[in-house]
Amino acid sequence: MNINKPVSFLIVEDDEDDLLILKDCLADSFKSFELHWARNYSEFIACLEGKPFDIVITDYLLGSTSGLEVLKASKEAWTDVPVILLTGKGNQSLDLEAMKMGADDYLVKGNFDAAILERSIRYALERSKTALIQRENEEYQNRLNKIVSAGRIARMIAHEVRGPLTNILLSVDQIRHKTGENTDTKFYLDIISNSTEKINQLVSELIDSTKFGEMRMERANLVDVIGETLSMAEDRAKLKSATLAGNYSHPVIEMELDREKLKIALLNIVINGLEAVDEGKGEILVDVARSSHAVLISVRDNGCGMSEETRESIFEPFFTNKTKGSGIGLTSTQNIVLGHKGRIDVESAIGKGSCFKIYFPLPE
Repeated sequence: MNINKPVSFLIVEDDEDDLLILKDCLADSFKSFELHWARNYSEFIACLEGKPFDIVITDYLLGSTSGLEVLKASKEAWTDVPVILLTGKGNQSLDLEAMKMGADDYLVKGNFDAAILERSIRYALERSKTALIQRENEEYQNRLNKIVSAGRIARMIAHEVRGPLTNILLSVDQIRHKTGENTDTKFYLDIISNSTEKINQLVSELIDSTKFGEMRMERANLVDVIGETLSMAEDRAKLKSATLAGNYSHPVIEMELDREKLKIALLNIVINGLEAVDEGKGEILVDVARSSHAVLISVRDNGCGMSEETRESIFEPFFTNKTKGSGIGLTSTQNIVLGHKGRIDVESAIGKGSCFKIYFPLPE
């Protein structure tokens, strides 16, 4: 197999002899791999609290527990992690049940060797990778369609609203002309005029929030762009006595990007985090990691967090919980990320801070 990093295996097996056989088969096929052994269902459940493994291999018989329970729990916790089920004898009904529940393969102990196991693992990993890419593409397309649809609505609203607004402003000018310098009249006309201009500005912001600006793509180091963004936020951080920090597993991650727009997108998230933290206690950590096919930027804060309802609406135009917020910043951020063929998600809970995650694909 052409693997750039060690493959991590979680083996759920109550028979140590069978574990050693599996380990020998893996050693024949993989130059480098990591193996974690769960002796029973309880040890397996404890593993679910940690980072997902690349693949799970489980015996069907685990004392009082079935391997199907391992399969079900694994798929619920780690959607994209493939699972291979092993059994002591062939059982067609068990085979079909396992496949219906999401098993990636079903092997009979004693009927496979290192080559068959390697092929089963390779196919399972490839299917998992393909399914992940397909789901990410679907999510990207769904968000894109949502923004395009919102753009149509915004343009329709603008067309219907701006006509009457223009008539109001023309009427105000006519009244000014006829009433001259009447102080009382001027006071109320100013209110009408200012309010009309504000509505017009909101309509413009609504349209802008649903548009993809032209991207000026260039080859650049993403880590440098993030560093520049954090420098731009330093003054705001000092006002809150908050800490800004970057953690980069790779000092150089070159990709095609629009430097200025991406800084705006990241700055919106950082500022959002700074506004959520307590003065003197705030921490904003920007973590960047990469794999062979993607980059993940995580912007984490230890602020007040947000409810599930807020989290689901946070990228919608004009949605805000701030008294003076416009609700445009994170909508703009999402559009910029989508313009880079990426996607953005947020994890948050009340009292536990928030973590914005941005995924950018990299060419193979």
